[in-house]
Parts: sequence; structure tokens; C-alpha cells
Amino acid sequence: MLRMTELKIKKIEAWACVVPLQASLDFGTFQITSRKHTVVRVSTADGLVAEVVGQSRGAPIDVAILDVIAPLCLGRSASNPLDIQTHVGRSLAAMEL
Repeated sequence: MLRMTELKIKKIEAWACVVPLQASLDFGTFQITSRKHTVVRVSTADGLVAEVVGQSRGAPIDVAILDVIAPLCLGRSASNPLDIQTHVGRSLAAMEL
């Protein structure tokens, strides 16, 4: 049985990708032919993997995750997302000062 204390985040990966639409969306003066997404994969030391996909709308979300957020999450317990959210939030607030 897996103990919650063993869910240390070991690796975070992120990729930007463009997904073409089957049919373009026509808004008269412009068309949308694809959607821009970011894929994120979080792996724990015990081999559990979580993946999520979200729209990035062209923002460099993958770079922000890899360069800023991932280093703050590595080694923390995936079983306590509130702790991670608090730590990342405080760290980002300190960076803005």
C-alpha cells in the first residue's frame, strides 16, 4: 500500500503544442484554425504520473512552469496540494518585490 508521505514530486515536464481544428472558426475579419495548449506531466518518486492539458492561448506557460514553478514544487509532497499552492504563491509574491 502506498503511503501518502511517499508522494514526493520528482519530475515536472511541460510542452507547448498547437492542435489544428477540424474546421476553422470564421469571425468575419479573422479565422481561428488551431488552438494552443500546454501539456504538463508531474511524476512522483514512486512512479505515479499525473497529466493535464490546458489552453495557453499562445502564452509561454510551458516556460513559466519549467523555469519558475517546477523548481518550487520538486521534492514537495503531491499529497498536499495546498502546501504547494501556498509555497508557490509566497515565492512568486517575493519575486515581485
